[in-house]
Amino acid sequence: MKKKHVKKSFYFTAYFAISTLVAQQALDPEKTLEQLTLREKIGQLFMVAAASNFNAPTEQLASLMQTCPYTMEQDHVMKMITDHHVGGVIFLYKSDPITQMTLTQKFQDVAQVPLLIAQDSEWGLSMRLDNDPTKVVRYPRAMTLGALHDRQKIYDVGYEIGKQCAAIGVHMNLAPVADINNNRRNPVIHDRSFGNNPLKVAQRAALFAKGLQDAGVLACAKHFPGHGDTEVDSHLDLPVIKHNRERFKTTELLPFQHVAHQRIDAIMHAHICVPALDATGKPSSLSYPIVTGLLKKELNFNGLSITDGLGMDAVRKNYASGQLELEAFLAGNDLLLCPLDVPQAMQNIEQAITHGDVDEDDLNQRVLKILKAKARAFAQSKAYFFQEAQAYLIRPQAYELQKDLYRSAITLLTYNNQLHFDTNFFDESCIIQIGALPEDYFKNSCRHYGKKVITGSVLPEAAADHDTVVIAIGDMNKFVDKQFGITDTLLDDIKQLKKIGKKVIVALFGTPYSIPLFKDVDAIIEAYEDVPVAQEAVVDTLRGILKPTGTLPIML
Repeated sequence: MKKKHVKKSFYFTAYFAISTLVAQQALDPEKTLEQLTLREKIGQLFMVAAASNFNAPTEQLASLMQTCPYTMEQDHVMKMITDHHVGGVIFLYKSDPITQMTLTQKFQDVAQVPLLIAQDSEWGLSMRLDNDPTKVVRYPRAMTLGALHDRQKIYDVGYEIGKQCAAIGVHMNLAPVADINNNRRNPVIHDRSFGNNPLKVAQRAALFAKGLQDAGVLACAKHFPGHGDTEVDSHLDLPVIKHNRERFKTTELLPFQHVAHQRIDAIMHAHICVPALDATGKPSSLSYPIVTGLLKKELNFNGLSITDGLGMDAVRKNYASGQLELEAFLAGNDLLLCPLDVPQAMQNIEQAITHGDVDEDDLNQRVLKILKAKARAFAQSKAYFFQEAQAYLIRPQAYELQKDLYRSAITLLTYNNQLHFDTNFFDESCIIQIGALPEDYFKNSCRHYGKKVITGSVLPEAAADHDTVVIAIGDMNKFVDKQFGITDTLLDDIKQLKKIGKKVIVALFGTPYSIPLFKDVDAIIEAYEDVPVAQEAVVDTLRGILKPTGTLPIML
């Protein structure tokens, strides 16, 4: 199918992919498939990596690109689209909405078949497009959402994130994370998971996915068959999970089974080794028994099956470029994410088909599935002025939802029934902040209500004239071996405060896995994240203005 390209005047460049979107809306999957050559059909399997801010690269991007396995410059991606007919693009690394929209338009304009554009937007566009935080809204991570009592709010944020993705031309959000974070040492999933209760994770993942899909964006649950119980980052090496098959069925697989029954659009395969599911020891993303046997046949999943990034060391270290993509195809994947060598991979797949190792009808079915997914997403696309899209992303309702979510997630653990938060409590407490907090909203909010915050000290002398001490802890991390950023000095000072009869309340702007460290305190206020609205919500909790309704998303 050859699409005539008409040179556009400068007037039309103010729009996001006007001509492309018209073509997208008219896409006929069956007719398009009939008009594609074998090579063009194979090209539809590939979703190549791109970065949109090479014209103004940040220091962080420059550093990452030195070790990145992907070639993501504009000219290279253009060549993949025009010469090899790749079917999709995934944008990685940091940028901003307008820059990405501009490059998306350029890519779409040269595509023979309109491209499927994907992005990781687990907590909204800010996951990738926060070079200028004033242009995107940061929504809570999954673990924060897991604390919400009102599950409707999870659907609401999925819907809002979906609308924002659609506004900038992203058709597939590689979310939600459906992994159960049942290993507190997990270095890569952690707060990207809704928690460690299989049923609750399943429910929340399905709600988030439905919100995305109702907004017209394809949802993709990850990382099948379950990346939660690992201590190795698959970006760096191949994790091995030794649970038996029955354990996987009753725990790790439960969320994926649930979203599959709810007709989620896509499921992404992890690069992990699960001997109980494939005795050969192959990475699950390259395993026919897992990709086809377990997901497609046993769980009866008919949506798109997509690999995790093929440049990740869990698979890249053990398979040659081109062969790696062929293995992923033979396993039964429909979309090959971030391929390393598209020309060689295409040649290998073409040879497998022409030699009869793979039936071309099987390829046709996969390509038809991709084209149908494109048609669904494109049918709900809308052309935006760049300025209109930017205004939509930061409209007041978007910030109101953000504020409501973070405030609703605040979780109070009280070990002293005599505590009562109100303005008198706030006024009479000694408030200490340990560790930095972004933009100092906690400190400034306290100051607004006439309360000075002591920084950098928890020495008992600082609280000599107060019966109650509130300790706000920032600059936390998610690593058990680093004690989540909590120092032994801080813990010793808390013990000393309790020893001399002080009431101690700790406010945590970080992972709830740190809670067991604080054994002797009177109460813990868990905010999960350190964003400004969460900082203000903790101050309102101390003043008795906000009554916490959140519940811990993990069992400790």
